[in-house]
Order: sequence, then C-alpha cells, then structure tokens
Amino acid sequence: MSLGIGHFAAGAAGALILLLVTGLHEKTAQDGAIAIASGIWAMVPDMGLVIPGVGRTDGTPLANLFWFHYWLDTHRFTDSTTGSAALLGVLVLSVLWLVLSEGNEE
Repeated sequence: MSLGIGHFAAGAAGALILLLVTGLHEKTAQDGAIAIASGIWAMVPDMGLVIPGVGRTDGTPLANLFWFHYWLDTHRFTDSTTGSAALLGVLVLSVLWLVLSEGNEE
C-alpha cells in the first residue's frame, strides 16, 4: 500500500513545474489552488480507500492519467518513506522555484 502523500506531492509538484516551464504562472494568481487541485487529482484512483462504495481504479494503466499513479504503485516508489520523501522534496523545490521566479518578475 502506497503512502498517499507521495501521490499528492507528485501531482502538486507536476502542476507547479508545468506552470513554471510554460510560463503560465505569470498569467494566473491561482498557482496554489492549481497545485492543491492537481495533488487531489493524483489521489483520485485511491478514493475507494477513503469513501466506502467507490470502486478503486488504481489497478489499471488508465490510472496513469492521474499523474502516473499506476506507475508509482507498480514500481512501489511511494510504498517507501524514502520515495514519498523524495517526491515531497521535489514539491518543496518547485514551490521554492515558484517563489523565486515571482520575486524576479519586476
């Protein structure tokens, strides 16, 4: 069973990095909300664990539409605290990158 924080961090960091690389972070003031929504999106395949009656969809390759959820599960990357901590580190670095880039806009 994977650690949910790893999936959340992968989704949130992925969204922030996409915003930064494409330059869209300059056009929106909602970077934080986008990152949180993207982190939740990455966890959707595991919603069956939280909400009774909702089927789990993390056992199929289609779950990769949710920030590579299936790949992270099948390679057991988020099963270890090391893997999830690495993804959290990427999230922290992407937030730092966003903050520094917003400070240099003027």
